[in-house]
Amino acid sequence: MLPWLKDPNAKISFWAIIKDNLGKDISKLSVPVFFNDPTSLLQKCAQSMEYNELLDRAGTEPNPAKRIALIAIHGISQVTICERTVSKPFNPLLGETYEYVCNDFSYLAEQVSHHPPITANYCRSNKGLYSLFTNQKTNTKFTGKMLALT
Repeated sequence: MLPWLKDPNAKISFWAIIKDNLGKDISKLSVPVFFNDPTSLLQKCAQSMEYNELLDRAGTEPNPAKRIALIAIHGISQVTICERTVSKPFNPLLGETYEYVCNDFSYLAEQVSHHPPITANYCRSNKGLYSLFTNQKTNTKFTGKMLALT
C-alpha cells in the first residue's frame, strides 16, 4: 500500500493540535495521517543497527577498554536516527512483528504492549560475535512549556 499524499490545499492548524493536547500523554495523540512517516516504529527500531559493524569489531577486540568504547559508540550512533526522522512513525499494533535479515545480522522486533507502548528487540550477529536484547518503553508528556521523555 502506497503512502497517502497530502492535499496541498488542506489547512491544518498545528497549534490547535498542540493546544488540544496540553498536559496529555502524547503517545496517545491522534494526528492526521499525513503527519506520519510511512514506516512503522518497529522498522525505525531496526535502523538502530545501521552501524552494527561497530559491534562486530567489539566482538573481536581483545582490549576491554576499546571493546567498551566501540559498544558505547554504537549506542550513541543510534541517536542519528532522530536527526533523520522529522515525522512520527506509525504505532505498531499489539503483537505486530518486524524481521530484518541481511548478511551481517538478523533482527526481530515485536510490540509487546500497546498502552504504554513497549517494543522488544532482538538482534544477533550472523558471525556469532554478539546478541543484543533491548526493549523500549517511553513515557511522554507535553505541558506547553516542557516535553518530558522518560
